[in-house]
Amino acid sequence: MAIINCPNCTKRMSSLAAACPHCGYPLKESTPEERAKLETRRFNQKVDRAFNLSYLGLLALVVGALWWWFGGAAGWHLPPPVPAFLLVFLGGIAYFFARGWLFWLRMNRRRR
Repeated sequence: MAIINCPNCTKRMSSLAAACPHCGYPLKESTPEERAKLETRRFNQKVDRAFNLSYLGLLALVVGALWWWFGGAAGWHLPPPVPAFLLVFLGGIAYFFARGWLFWLRMNRRRR
């Protein structure tokens, strides 16, 4: 076994691999079962990334809301602290984007 560079993405990989683990570029002929397994693994990696982004967005939203609540005067006050408002705003956008991405991934999976 040797470490080679993928001809497609130039990342390091094993010479024994049937396809590049990073980009999925096929290096040798594979059976339909191997292709299905590779496709399932790529789909699961995308779903994991979307879930991680939604968790990160939700965490930023909660931290920003707590900062807004406990920063300065107790309770929701206007104007909010700028960093807290940015955390709430960006966390909400990240969360809804990730949930939309998950919905899109699952809808495309069902169409196949």
